[in-house]
Amino acid sequence: MQRDDQRTAGQMLDAVVQLRRVIAGRSRATVVADEVCYLAVLHLIQTIGEAASRTSSGYRAAHPNIPWAGIIAMRNRIVHGYDDVNDDLIWNAACEGTERLLPVLERLVPPNPEGLMP
Repeated sequence: MQRDDQRTAGQMLDAVVQLRRVIAGRSRATVVADEVCYLAVLHLIQTIGEAASRTSSGYRAAHPNIPWAGIIAMRNRIVHGYDDVNDDLIWNAACEGTERLLPVLERLVPPNPEGLMP
């Protein structure tokens, strides 16, 4: 089955936008203290990493300004090392990581007038 890298990048963008919305106006402490919010953050980071892992190697090579390996590694850490997740790393990924990733993905993915991609 052929991958649709553009669609997958759109899914990454959608998850980044959702994550930015979840953490907007919140501090690290309030996110970590709010179990539902923290689980949402973890889930969205996993989603971004899973989508990144589904892109083709050619697409990744064509867009070296995206830290593919780090994004995928973060997803793997949350999924497989869930019992030893570092809250500071999660917060940095949610804040600084998505802040850098958002404009890059926005340049790659055309706007979707219907909202989030399925």
